[in-house]
This record gives sequence, C-alpha cells and structure tokens, in this order.
Amino acid sequence: MAELVINAFESVVSRLNPPKQPENPKGAEYVTRKEVAETFKFSLVTLNRLTKAGTLTAYRIGGRVLYRKDDLNKALTAIPNLKYRRAK
Repeated sequence: MAELVINAFESVVSRLNPPKQPENPKGAEYVTRKEVAETFKFSLVTLNRLTKAGTLTAYRIGGRVLYRKDDLNKALTAIPNLKYRRAK
C-alpha cells in the first residue's frame, strides 16, 4: 500500500516538475559577435543594442562574447511583424 502511494506521488510530482534540460547542450554551436553581425548584415553597435534589449542572448565564455546558433534562429522566428502608423 505504501509503495502504491509513493509511486502515485512521484508520478504527480514528475508531471508538475518536468526534468530541466541542460542549459548548455552538447554539440551547441557558438558564433562570435563579428560573425553574427556579418550574417545578419548589421553593425556591432546594433548587435549590442539587441543584446541589451533582450532580443538576443549572449554568453561570455573565456572573456569572449558568443551567441548560440539555436538562439539566433529562435530570435528570427520570434520577431513579430510590426505595423507602422503615422502619428496624427
């Protein structure tokens, strides 16, 4: 009886708290600031602004600022279409 209760409890807890994926998965490819700026054809200043705004996530590894390719692809698909209106 006790094992049944423990198993039920563990299954409920596992559904409520799914296992976290590692923050740095194996095989993650990183690119430098310069490579990102050249790929997307904007300046390093714009890249810095997007990073500070939280649009892109940067990682400091060994004194270098690097970006994960997966994060860059997600940022591309996450940007909503903006409609510009003239001010009245």
